[in-house]
Amino acid sequence: MAIVKFISEKDCQLFIDMDFVGIIQADSMLKTTLVSGSYLVEVKDLNDELIEKYELKIGVDDNQLLQNLSQYTNSIKYSIDKLKNEPTLRFYNQRTKLEHDGKYGYVNSRYELVIDPMYSYAEDFICEKTLVKNLLKKRWLQ
Repeated sequence: MAIVKFISEKDCQLFIDMDFVGIIQADSMLKTTLVSGSYLVEVKDLNDELIEKYELKIGVDDNQLLQNLSQYTNSIKYSIDKLKNEPTLRFYNQRTKLEHDGKYGYVNSRYELVIDPMYSYAEDFICEKTLVKNLLKKRWLQ
């Protein structure tokens, strides 16, 4: 049996194996006790939108686990989910640009990644072509 501590930067709901466990307040902790095994964990915002879904494995030797739920904000999936909620989003030639960690790439109209975010600057697609730039930072050598 293990005590699992879930922590998040923002308010969210926690579901384990489809059962509601509780609401995690920002920067506070929600504890639950789980026996050894594999669990499906779902994190949803307060509007019931899915933020993250993953499998949590608890071993027999585990006593305490800390699960940081705010790590999803660094993932491409989070950037795509954020893009889906953009009210002014427009697709050009079935693609739209995606910004992730200051770099640009593209997703298609089904929100599948088609070009990885690797460019410093990107335009919309026109007639199957687009303009992208990769700006390099100047470094002074001595």
